[in-house]
Amino acid sequence: MGFPSVISAEALTLHDFFRFERQFTRTTLDFFPCESVYFISEGPSGQGAERMGNLHASSPTGLSAIVLAGVNLVRQQRKSVVDAEAAVLFLPVWSDADLLVVAVLSGGSRDLYGRYSEDWLLERTRLMIREFSLIKRWAFDPASGVLNATHL
Repeated sequence: MGFPSVISAEALTLHDFFRFERQFTRTTLDFFPCESVYFISEGPSGQGAERMGNLHASSPTGLSAIVLAGVNLVRQQRKSVVDAEAAVLFLPVWSDADLLVVAVLSGGSRDLYGRYSEDWLLERTRLMIREFSLIKRWAFDPASGVLNATHL
């Protein structure tokens, strides 16, 4: 329906991780005691993983071998992957049944990497995705469906 009906927020999309990158990063840092977070998406037309956002990685491709291996494991196993040796946590971010991005968390306490159970990580990831959806919903005017003044 069109205006003036109330528009419900749609499911998360890949574009949301560009538009709300700062908010999503802050939210992830609130849920997990790490130092850095960035999101990895599938490259254009499925041509490999790509780091999202304005941050630049040091390697020419933008991603280290450890990160590429972790992202590929998340895609294959369809669950969180912990690399305790490299102190990196890979969290899948879902929209319905589709894997949108992989959140790569690093730094912080070494307890984060290996101390928590798979169920705990799954529940925290679900809560984080719910918060992402709320951030997206709050960014839109409910009557018109366009971005509100804060996000224009």
